[in-house]
Formats: sequence, structure tokens, C-alpha cells
Amino acid sequence: MGHDDEITAFAMSPGGSMLATGQRGQNSDVVVWDTKQLAQKFRERRLFVLDTATGKIVSNTTLLEPKRTKALAWSPASGPCYTFATAADYDIYIYSLDPFKGWVGCEKVTTGTVRRAITCLCFSQDGNWLFAGTASGDVLTVNVARRAVQLMHTVASGGIGAVMLSADGKVLAGAADGTLCLLDLPNGSAVSAPPIATVPGPISSVTVADRGATLLVGTQHGDIFRVAAGSARVSAVMESQLGAIRDLVWTADGSSSMATASDNGSVCVWNTANLGLECRVQHHGVAAQSVALSPQLLLSGWSDGFIHCHSRAGPKPGTPLWCIPNAHATAHSCGVPALQLSHRGHFIASGGAGGEIRVWDLASREMVSHMKHHVMAITDLKVMIDDSHLLAASEDRTWTIWDMNTEKLSKIYRAAMGAVRGVAMGPDQVSVVSVGLDKGIFLWDIRKDAPVRVVPDAHLHEITCVAVNHAGTLIATGGADCAVKLWDFGSGRPVGMYAGHTSTVNKVQFSPDDNQLASVANDGTQVLWRFGPGGN
Repeated sequence: MGHDDEITAFAMSPGGSMLATGQRGQNSDVVVWDTKQLAQKFRERRLFVLDTATGKIVSNTTLLEPKRTKALAWSPASGPCYTFATAADYDIYIYSLDPFKGWVGCEKVTTGTVRRAITCLCFSQDGNWLFAGTASGDVLTVNVARRAVQLMHTVASGGIGAVMLSADGKVLAGAADGTLCLLDLPNGSAVSAPPIATVPGPISSVTVADRGATLLVGTQHGDIFRVAAGSARVSAVMESQLGAIRDLVWTADGSSSMATASDNGSVCVWNTANLGLECRVQHHGVAAQSVALSPQLLLSGWSDGFIHCHSRAGPKPGTPLWCIPNAHATAHSCGVPALQLSHRGHFIASGGAGGEIRVWDLASREMVSHMKHHVMAITDLKVMIDDSHLLAASEDRTWTIWDMNTEKLSKIYRAAMGAVRGVAMGPDQVSVVSVGLDKGIFLWDIRKDAPVRVVPDAHLHEITCVAVNHAGTLIATGGADCAVKLWDFGSGRPVGMYAGHTSTVNKVQFSPDDNQLASVANDGTQVLWRFGPGGN
């Protein structure tokens, strides 16, 4: 064993006595093996310096110790030579670089009795001091000339995620508890009390903008906040969800609101006109799997089998209203991967991880229908316009049509191979599109038993989601190949392909006016595609 992650490179020497392998991940070293001894011959751990004008290597050197570099900072340039520092675990290294001679030297900083895991670095304006944030919430001051730690200040109860200089040369430290502190170092001044600002979420980056008038603060939750340097007023620049986004839905009333559900335990409602966050619901320890939206309510299904309802209106959007515990929690399965609101808004239909479909009255929260045919998880649900029938797709290779009033199965359709990942219904209420593991798009007329048209190999990998626009002219699909594609509904011909994700696309949905298409994916991103006049 020489690697702790996937091996991505492999080469044998011409004589066969040596073998070189390389890996991805944190310890991405190159290992050269002795094929006779079946042992490591040596391991390459090197630091490279590139000229940004040419992209060529200026210098490289072997790292002093086989540790992962976690932080790097450049000292202000002075003269033909450069100074920069790196941190790996508990150690700090200061490098001297002569780019003209290609020489680079390295010295390890003496920490003495101080032993802290280093998370971030920055130099003072004159380059005489180096400031290091630590995982224990301290900031270390290093005397660059002496290569030694001189001071240590405790800043916050959580770790330090970012250190940088303010416009006047003081040290800004952002912590895991969301506090942003100001230190006058190395003069020995204590941390400002109270902190100059507090943002929601652990701080991971800080930068100065508007010539020092504004601070931009990034968090580990994927949010960015603007902090006014004078008043310390905090305002959101961008808020997002970390983790895979499993579901999205637009408000059916034609407004510009859209809701998304994420694996990080959050459900968010977004205003797509200004890309702002209207409200956020957070449950720690469980994943949000599905979401439904009305003008007044935010409904969500979760991996613990619960269905929650929160308010959208009133002074505090996101206020809990009620919960259906164990709506889809059995001894063999748990989770609500599909949720659909009726067109009149009087009930919700939910699909469970065990293949069961249930209908709940919104007024009483009582289960009014229970339908069970599928033997594997429900992947998609669509309530028909009459609010009496619904379509259900399942991982068991089938999709079905149900009469909710009688709880009877009306029809069963079987996929050629693999799970059915999504179904969408045309405005005529007889045309259905299904997609799944077989990578094809299947167009059905529910009055017939066989598909009326098939688009084979529509994606490179399985198709995970499908939507039909309200005009019935376009089909949108998303797949495990990270692509979002548009198809002509009448002919099945491709209209366009769009690349905006780096992982499997989980859901696509047209806006109520058909001018926009939204897509969400496992990479935690949501993309809005605009159509019509001025769009692309």
C-alpha cells in the first residue's frame, strides 16, 4: 500500500525494474516502486513555483517533510527576490526565492512550546511579520527574520478560518463561530471586544473591497456577506446550499419564487428575479429530499421519513406550522424522495423510499389514500390536472398511473432496462415522457401500451430527470453526464445542450411562464437558463 486514494497515473520503466504511480486527493504524491523488492524506492513531494506570465516552472524543490500543505502566503515584494510561507499541520515554513537564478531555499519556523494546527497565513505590510490562524482559535505572530513564533493571541472559541490585513494594516481574523475580529499586531493589542461583526456560519475567507470601506466575508456554508467597515452592518451578497440539491419546484401562481431541497439539511425559497434568498429552513442531521411550494406554504420531505410544513407569508417566513412524523418511515425503508402538491392546493402526494405512495389532506394532515405496488423507491410523482390521478416513477423499472379516489392502479408501464428516474406530463394530459437508466427518452400516449417515440442514447449516461414546458413544445432533460438538454416535443429532435454543472443533474423544471429553466445537481449548484426575447 502506497496510496490512500484513487491511483490516477501509472508508468513502467523501460527495463521493468521500476514502476511510478500517482494519486488524486490530499496526498497526491508520485511513488516510484522497486518491482523486484515490491517496495517503495522513493516518494516525490515537491513544491513548484510558476511564472504567471509564461506559465513555466521557475523553480521547484522537495518539501522538507511529507505533510499536506494547507496554507500559503506571499510576503510583499521587495527587490528581485521573493519570500513566501507555507503551513502543513503544526509546522510553518518560510521560503526564499530567486526567480532569475531558479533558486529556492526553505527554513522551518521554530515554534517552541507552541503546538497549534495552522489553518491560514498572511504577512504584515512590511513583510517583517507573519500571522498564522490556528484550528484552536489562536493567531500566532512569527518574527520572519528570526524564523520563530514570538506572540500568540486567543481570538475565538472556534478555529480561525481566515486571516488578512485590513486597509490600515491591522489583522482581520475570521473564526468558526462567525465572529470577525480586529487585532493590532505585533504591537500586542488585544482582540477588539466585542468582535467588529458576526455572520451566520463558520468564516472561511475575508477580503477587503471598495478601498477598505467594505469587507467581503465567505463562510463554510457557501454564503458571502458584505460587512460595512464603519458600521459593521452585515448584508447578504450571496447565499447558497452546500451538498447535493435533490429537488426544486417553482411556485405555480406565476411568481418568481423557487424552492430547493439539499442534502445539507436545508430547504430554501429563492426569488429568481433578484437571486435573493426569501427564507431558509434548516434541520441538522437529516437530508432534505423533496419540496413543494404554494403561495402560503413551504412543504418538504426528509430522509427521516418526516414531512414538514413551514410558512411563506407573515413577518417570519420559514416559521414551523406542522409536521407529519414518520410519514414514510418503516422497518425496511425511510425517506420521502418525492412530494407533489395538488393543483387546487388541498392535498399533497408523497412517495416513499419503500415504494409506497400516500396522499395527505392539508387541512387535517390525515392520510386519505395509501397506494402500494412498487417494490423500490419512488423517484418522481406528478399529479394530473384533475387532482384525481397521478403518475409515479420507481427504481423498480416501472412507472404507473393511479386513481387516488379509489386507490386503484390504472396502468403499469415497464422500462426496457433499469430504474425510471423521472416522468413528465404534457399539457394535453395524455402525453407522458419518461427517462431513466437506459439513457433514452420515451414518449408515451397513455391510451396506448407502447411508447409512440423513443430517442435512444439521448445522454452519455443515465438520464436522471425530465420536464415538459407548459406550452407542450419543449422537453428538458438532465443526466449523470452533467448535461442539461432541450428537445422538441413533437419530433424528439435536439434543440440545445447546456453545460453548467460538474456533477449529476437531479432536477429540471420550467418556470410558470416558460421563459426560464432551472436545474440543480449533486455539485450543490442551481442554474437558471433563460429563454425567449433577450435570453439564450
